[in-house]
Amino acid sequence: MDPSIAALNLFRRLPPEEVEQTFYSVARLREDLADNLLQHIDFPLKTGYDAEADKAFIQSDFNNCDNSYRSPWTNQYFPPIDNGFYPSPHVRSLEETANFLFSKYREMYYGGGVSSVYLWQNDTHLCGCFLILKEVAESPSGITGSWHALHIVEVIPDEAKGMAEYRLTTSIQLFLTVKTAAVGEARQNGTLTRQSSQLMAFKNDEEHLSNIGQMIEQMENFIRSNLDTLYLSKNEETVDGIRILHPSSLPKRSLLAELSGQLRPRVD
Repeated sequence: MDPSIAALNLFRRLPPEEVEQTFYSVARLREDLADNLLQHIDFPLKTGYDAEADKAFIQSDFNNCDNSYRSPWTNQYFPPIDNGFYPSPHVRSLEETANFLFSKYREMYYGGGVSSVYLWQNDTHLCGCFLILKEVAESPSGITGSWHALHIVEVIPDEAKGMAEYRLTTSIQLFLTVKTAAVGEARQNGTLTRQSSQLMAFKNDEEHLSNIGQMIEQMENFIRSNLDTLYLSKNEETVDGIRILHPSSLPKRSLLAELSGQLRPRVD
């Protein structure tokens, strides 16, 4: 098997919180695989601090230059560097608007957290990275968790027709931990990646932001629904089948098992 494929298969089966450390371990063993792996795996999001704006921002590969990170709020690097990459004035203006709008979106859907948007020009295409990190401190019920959302967008316009193709790749990392005296400690972690593409009309670059926002909203609602109705409920069903939390339910389950055993010969 190709070493890159074998490594990617390994990363797909890892808990998200172990991906970054495992990557560095693999990179030390096989430096030739590092660049290719970085293109296919996502690390949990981290935050930096913009001292001038007095606001947190999200650190990622899309605002990184020589281990320094550009803040979307002031367009400055922290820590400061001399030769960082900066978007053009036009793209920067769109980026400022996108950060304002995405911050409102985050407050509406998440009620807090940190968001950042980074835009850049790829030939004639506008590209962007829309990030949200929401962390939940330990509650009285013993629940802690975090939600890491990464949306990569590419806009391919057709100026003559006033239409553009929007390609969206979304990766969600979810971390949940429950720790109580009744059940001990349980963890539910996972990564879900989805892609979509839509053709929509636009009149100017500002309308790209509206179209992108609509796609991200639809994608996040779809993923949240899938996580709740498919993945989490399936895990709950599995756990309920192998572990009885309340001993009082044992007689009922024994009776059901006995009835099932008596009915099976009749069905056969």
